[in-house]
Amino acid sequence: MKSALLKGREKKEKLIRKGHLDRKNVENCYSVMGFCDRLSLTLCKEQIPPMQRSVEIGILPDTDEPVFLKQDEKGILTCHPWPFAANSFKVSVECFETDELLFESDSELREFLTTALPEKKTFSFAKE
Repeated sequence: MKSALLKGREKKEKLIRKGHLDRKNVENCYSVMGFCDRLSLTLCKEQIPPMQRSVEIGILPDTDEPVFLKQDEKGILTCHPWPFAANSFKVSVECFETDELLFESDSELREFLTTALPEKKTFSFAKE
């Protein structure tokens, strides 16, 4: 069985070969998607380093400079360099807390998600 990553690479190459998209555009889209995925995982898994230390989130298109995330003493998140259009914004997500590391089946996960109460988390971002 092919991994999701391999399937994604094959689909990306197929789109480029057929001329639907140029390579630079496709690479830029995947770069932004990877950045967003890494940022969301860092936030949802509460992996923001303490004491205002930074963690690398990724490299965005058209730059070789990595983007770092850190949290100030007030809990405000910032990225350097700042990759967003707005100077500040908030993001709210619903989270489901569980002690389970693995669910035996999709139906077991589905049952958990339909019976558990979501917890709302809000993350505030601001440009330094």
